[in-house]
Amino acid sequence: MLKIYCQGTIVSSDQARISAHDHGFLYGATLFETFRTYAGEPFLLSEHMARLRLGCHSYGIELPDDLLISQSPAYTKLRGLLQELLAQNGLADAVFRYTLSAGEVPGGLPTTPFLQPTELIFVRPLPPPGNGRPSRLHILTTTRTEPEVFPRPKSGHYMNSLVGLRELGQTQTEPGDEGLLLTSGGLLSEGITSNLFLISGRTLRTPSAPAHILAGITRAHLLALGPRLDLAVHEEALVLDDLRAADAIFTTNSVRGIVPIGQVLDAGGRPVWQKDSAAHGTFRRVMEAYPGPHDS
Repeated sequence: MLKIYCQGTIVSSDQARISAHDHGFLYGATLFETFRTYAGEPFLLSEHMARLRLGCHSYGIELPDDLLISQSPAYTKLRGLLQELLAQNGLADAVFRYTLSAGEVPGGLPTTPFLQPTELIFVRPLPPPGNGRPSRLHILTTTRTEPEVFPRPKSGHYMNSLVGLRELGQTQTEPGDEGLLLTSGGLLSEGITSNLFLISGRTLRTPSAPAHILAGITRAHLLALGPRLDLAVHEEALVLDDLRAADAIFTTNSVRGIVPIGQVLDAGGRPVWQKDSAAHGTFRRVMEAYPGPHDS
């Protein structure tokens, strides 16, 4: 049984307890960040914590000084705890999920800020590496819903993605396949758990905020990396015709990193795009410069 961090203590995951009156459980007032380590060091930790802090502000969750997230900017205590969790679980590297929920509040929905959030850190082994082949992207009929607040926080309210995942599970999939959600207006949005990039020549193109995306940490890292590689980067409104015309396609997230796409299938399972993204020169340059995982 894996050890996790729960409200100030490292415990076995089957011993962790939170209140049934926690508003994360009752009303979905929960935010989280998922990240992984390399050689025991969490990748882009400060960026993940900054997004989580912004989400807490949107939800009215106050951050007392004793929380791990409050130990900015170096997050020395949090980094030490992550090292301890690796050691107690016998892992050299792992995937971590840092969760903050609104905490226990008497009565119904409050009009005042949440003052005592619940703090959890889950840990799990790294997923197996990619099989060396580009992944497939399935266009889903499930649409990406408009977020309730802007910018969209990484919320524990994951029903939209769960519905998309159920739809993906009803198709003929292979390991590593991802689903692509569009907005109700037909804009390309994002994968179920990833951001989308198209390559056109020496330009990286990715859906912009009006497509209801979650502004991923890996996505932001690549947007900053592009100009250093002499690549143009465009955040823009993209549609299916843009996808069909792309020279290469890839997805990003904080665990799998950069994932090349070899085929895009429509909702009926018919190919609408097929190229070896991993072989494209611009894609290879991005992969070589990216310090995180290479899931290809």
